[in-house]
Amino acid sequence: KTLGDCTELKQLRLNDNKLRGEIPASMGKMVKLVILHLNSNQLSGEVIDFSSMESLKQLLLASNADLEGEISADVLNRLESYSIDGTKINIGSGGGLQNPETGGEDMPWE
Repeated sequence: KTLGDCTELKQLRLNDNKLRGEIPASMGKMVKLVILHLNSNQLSGEVIDFSSMESLKQLLLASNADLEGEISADVLNRLESYSIDGTKINIGSGGGLQNPETGGEDMPWE
């Protein structure tokens, strides 16, 4: 089994765990994921395609200096909050970015 086989998972908080390497592409199958915190690790390589993760509302990838690639503006627009500061991630084309919330590292949520 892979992490992506956890298709019923709704929250995954792995920030500040010294994780290395790439984000597994199989995580794109985690379509019920609402919260994904991978910030403050040592992740690298291309960011995965988050477009199939339509339930995702919070995406924290900040402080992974070697994480690169592109996340579409359409994906970011449907999020309630995201953080990509301290990465090499670019915002791709889409419907234009609206009301971006960047930087909320310790945001309260239930």
